[in-house]
Amino acid sequence: LDDVVFRDDNEWYDSFLTISSQQHKSNFLSECSSKSSLEFYESIKQTPFLENYLTSSNDFVGQRLKFKARTGCLGIGTDLKRRKCDDGFCKLCSLHPIDDLTHRFFTCSHNQRERIDFYNRIKTSCSPDVFNMFLTLPLNEKLKWCLGDVVFSIWGKDQGFLFDKCVKQFLVTINNDILNS
Repeated sequence: LDDVVFRDDNEWYDSFLTISSQQHKSNFLSECSSKSSLEFYESIKQTPFLENYLTSSNDFVGQRLKFKARTGCLGIGTDLKRRKCDDGFCKLCSLHPIDDLTHRFFTCSHNQRERIDFYNRIKTSCSPDVFNMFLTLPLNEKLKWCLGDVVFSIWGKDQGFLFDKCVKQFLVTINNDILNS
């Protein structure tokens, strides 16, 4: 930079921004991959910069819960087991399966009513194409849709924000169960 920063032309600046952005992204992803607890986060993180779900300024609670879910800090069984505070099994279900995000979002019998409301909100808020595609996805892909920015990248910002709002409402609804389990 010493050789170019004081030049009269600014042609070097675009090149610097490109290199700097690439380096930032590389460093960010390298740091994420060095932490086993961020394996899921790394699989859904599309950019080292601000994600779309963080840009709705009127839902801080939902944003916070979504970020915690993405980074393994929501307080469900597998999060607590990783910290050696729990055995990792669901305390809300009679079968006591492993309490991970997929279970809590899509199979926990305790959240059945909330899950039905969540699906109905998606059906009434989003386009039928988004809803129908979501229904056909395997559970691990549904989770990526819920906690990542996949809907934004496939269906655009309008559908992305509508879907994201439904997810955040669901997270807020089931959060009391997480705190009380």
